[in-house]
Amino acid sequence: MNILKINIYIIVSVFFVFLLSCDKSTTHIFYDDMGQIKDTTNINNLNLYFSADIQYSIENQLSYSPIQLDRYTHIFVYKKGSTPLDDSYYAMAVLKCEKEGTLTNIGWQFTLPRGVYNLYSAGANFEGVDQGPNFYNGLASGLSQDVDYIWWSKLNVSVTEDNTLIPMTYINSCAKIVINFSAAAGSTLSSVTHVDITLGNTAHCNMSLITGYISPSKAISNNKTMMHLDGLSAFVVSLPISTSVKSKYLTATIQATVNNKTSYYTLKVPLPSTNYSFTGGNEYVYSAVFNDDGTGYGEEGFIATLESVSPR
Repeated sequence: MNILKINIYIIVSVFFVFLLSCDKSTTHIFYDDMGQIKDTTNINNLNLYFSADIQYSIENQLSYSPIQLDRYTHIFVYKKGSTPLDDSYYAMAVLKCEKEGTLTNIGWQFTLPRGVYNLYSAGANFEGVDQGPNFYNGLASGLSQDVDYIWWSKLNVSVTEDNTLIPMTYINSCAKIVINFSAAAGSTLSSVTHVDITLGNTAHCNMSLITGYISPSKAISNNKTMMHLDGLSAFVVSLPISTSVKSKYLTATIQATVNNKTSYYTLKVPLPSTNYSFTGGNEYVYSAVFNDDGTGYGEEGFIATLESVSPR
């Protein structure tokens, strides 16, 4: 009789374990900012999905473009009442755009237990490489020039249902500098084949996970950053700059063919005279006109003209 009871107990126990195995419980391991395991839980989780756009401007009118393929962003999850300044994140994941306009967790489905959360995300609008900033206590240092940092956040997000869709609209945290080249009357500009430019010193540029704001550089670096060419135009993404009158110019080196002669030119690019700053989220468009022989530019030399400033 005792043997029968034991057998029944074993059968019931096995059946109960089987039922538990059919439950949606999943073991999740969360890490702190130092990469140490801080929480391992076995709880019922709900799937989250992400749609993603990047905000930009056309003729000062806001518009939105779906995030493009092979872009990476990082998402940080904080419990309600917690922020990147006073607590380490509850969960974090690297998201990738594998279908235009959507972001998915790399390696596994992104899930969270039922609750209310503050979500923050930052990355780089850069194809093929994860160049997202690395945050510690809500700040990221070690930022690079010509990396188009983007940011998004949403507070008090309720996760109550499975397969919840989270729409994300990223904003640009950096400035964009564009130079349009042309030739003076009577001259011909055939090509622009190389442009590099001095930008701000990156040493004191930090990005806030709470606001997406990047603290500006206070000085111009002597290092050159290669600009991207698009016909007779060149552009580069710049970390914000806020400097003094003493450093009011960026310096560009240009290889161009003017009147069938290929030469190198030095171009001065003035910061806006109102505040000597490049502000994150703005686009600064300049024009630069070549003379026939590269001379006659005046006492200060070859200087670009700021034509417009507008939201990106």
